[in-house]
Amino acid sequence: MPAQNMITVSGARRRVESQVREDLLPITPKSKPTPPYFFAHYPNGWTFMEGHGFVPTLCKYPAIPGVNGATLDSSGRVNLSRVKQAVASGGGTVIDARDPRLIREGETEEDAEFFDYVRFYPMVGGARFYIEPGQVPTITARGTVIWNSKEAHAVNIEFRKHLAASGIIRPIHNVEYLRLEDEAQSRVDRARETAGNRPELAFKVEAAEKQLEAIRAEWARLTEADATAASTTGSAKPSRRRTLKPSRGKPDA
Repeated sequence: MPAQNMITVSGARRRVESQVREDLLPITPKSKPTPPYFFAHYPNGWTFMEGHGFVPTLCKYPAIPGVNGATLDSSGRVNLSRVKQAVASGGGTVIDARDPRLIREGETEEDAEFFDYVRFYPMVGGARFYIEPGQVPTITARGTVIWNSKEAHAVNIEFRKHLAASGIIRPIHNVEYLRLEDEAQSRVDRARETAGNRPELAFKVEAAEKQLEAIRAEWARLTEADATAASTTGSAKPSRRRTLKPSRGKPDA
């Protein structure tokens, strides 16, 4: 494709030409090539976000030789099989970019926003900039890159929520809920202690109490929804209170 917004800088001893192309990301100190990757989720990876409820947090594994066990195969491509095996061995779930459950209702493989999420923008010189779901760059006439940070953040949240809603990852466990509740209660206690000597900080107590109430309300809603689904369909979703039962065995001699 033809270059656009050609910029030419002339000097006494040399002439330097640079191009700003709308179809290629420039390589700058703040915009450098990034490797492909995959996401993974672990059972303890949950947070609470007001307006969204319990949202899974993800781990990102880049395809960089020597990092997290990634290797190079005979063709020079990065092999992530050992990394994915380690994730599974550690109780994690690898988020397969081509899992059909990433396709939301009304979407197809071609226009799906989350399916095949490992995507990239080509860069000057043939390099690639791999993005996360929702990231869109704008190239200015001066060759700088502006990212849609606010919009991308919103898409990222929806992506993570979809992983849970679609069953790609298991529901939040009761243990994780108790952890989040305990952390919220600790924030309430600290805010009350601080506001005891500084009445002007009473608003922080109210905010902390509001979040604690929201966490408890969301958990109650989820458990009630599970019970309703089980009684309606006769088949319960994976329990949020999964526990292991010890096996009975004879004591060692």
